[in-house]
Amino acid sequence: MFEQIVPKKFVVEQSVFILDSHGSVSKEVDLVILDEMYTPYIFRQGHLKFIPIEAVAVAIECKSENLDGEVISTWRKSIEKLKTSDRGIARLFGHVQSKEPSQQTKKEGQSKECGVPECLIQKRGPRKLTQTGTRPILILCHMSKQSKDCENATVDLEKEFDITLWAQEKEDNRSIRVAVNDRFKELSDVYKRLNHHPYHEAEYEDAIIKNANLDGLSLDNYRIRKGVEEVSLLTLNFMLNQALMLINNPMFFPHLAYVERFRKELNSENKNEQS
Repeated sequence: MFEQIVPKKFVVEQSVFILDSHGSVSKEVDLVILDEMYTPYIFRQGHLKFIPIEAVAVAIECKSENLDGEVISTWRKSIEKLKTSDRGIARLFGHVQSKEPSQQTKKEGQSKECGVPECLIQKRGPRKLTQTGTRPILILCHMSKQSKDCENATVDLEKEFDITLWAQEKEDNRSIRVAVNDRFKELSDVYKRLNHHPYHEAEYEDAIIKNANLDGLSLDNYRIRKGVEEVSLLTLNFMLNQALMLINNPMFFPHLAYVERFRKELNSENKNEQS
């Protein structure tokens, strides 16, 4: 279904793990949607597939009728703790973006990530950023038969995800209920939470571009109905793709950050084998 909804630059992968350059790895993810145009990296170890967090646009958890709130919450937290790196090096119009320290800076011991005075991008003066750290859109798909009431675990779990797809069947009538987290409804919130993760209000107010044109625009504006019934797949199509366009492109892939991580892991394994 998702392959038919998202643009062709995205690829859907099943049963993968998401990792970051800091050494954290998520729980197994049922489905991920990743952008292969900028970050075509899937690391494999035997039958296991690992995808860098920078490449992942959407992470999807699929459940049937059994919803274990604790397990699902742990799954979500394992993804939200992953952090992108801003150490990508790329040529842009008019300059080369790099936050790697120069050799002189290294000699002086000033090699802090994100704080290098010799940043080529900073030579043109401080600038507001539209993207400081991304995270995937989190979607829960399930077929729970619980009724919707105030004590329903299904409704509580919807608060853990950005979008929830609830497949329901009543006699011969099949439908999908599309629910959007209140913290993810306004387009300004979608932009902030996907492009400035982890999101902190004070830091956002001080350092990041704010777009007043997004104020007052909600994902609920993208719902499509035929009479009183919602055309769920069309609604999902427009909602999801609008959210993806607010990410637009992933962060430049931080090759060197992953090189350092793999070196560290391999050297650690080598020491363990020798001891």
